[in-house]
Amino acid sequence: MSQNNFRLPTGSYVKRHMALVMGIIISTFAFLYLIPSYTPTLSVNAQGEVFLSNTTLTNNQTTDTSGNNEDPPLESDFVWKGIISSDASILPGREDTQSAVVLPPREDGAMYAGILTFQASRPVDVVSWNILDPINITMSEDFGDRDDVIPVPGLEIALNELDTSSESGSVMFTGNVLELAGEDDDPFVVTYNVKARADNASQINDVRSLLESADSEEEQED
Repeated sequence: MSQNNFRLPTGSYVKRHMALVMGIIISTFAFLYLIPSYTPTLSVNAQGEVFLSNTTLTNNQTTDTSGNNEDPPLESDFVWKGIISSDASILPGREDTQSAVVLPPREDGAMYAGILTFQASRPVDVVSWNILDPINITMSEDFGDRDDVIPVPGLEIALNELDTSSESGSVMFTGNVLELAGEDDDPFVVTYNVKARADNASQINDVRSLLESADSEEEQED
């Protein structure tokens, strides 16, 4: 008859293995405790910028008077993305229109050219502004109306609708300002990406026919 060599573990053997198991458990809990939490956190700094984890969402509203927003570099491509909420338009006669300005006027007066991709919470119009020195000439009705040209002290702002009544889209643009305008006074929020370039522009006025028309009207009045 064969002899069974099976032996029960001794007390010291059990103690050694129990200590090893406990060490593994303690090490595992310590490792999990030391792992940093990656739960997204929301915070607002002194400049009014909103941080969600590592993503910066900056409101570039024209009405921001804090002076913390810097113009994108001149004569160089740039890419911006973010989320912006609307506010009442600052333009005369459009106070009842909600407006979100993605690219505000630059201090150097340069113009932007690029492409905008957006997603809005309500239908909006994509509008570019061309800011020009005014022409001190009374325009004849023969030339039509200038309803989309808004006079402000020392300037004229021509509004160009690039896309109308859309909640999302991609639009090419040029202008001194890039705006999203609501169809009424209901506020909205827009998520956007914009890739553009800023360059200086020269204003060239060629209004000979307008001057001739003005002279002709004066002669008829005489």
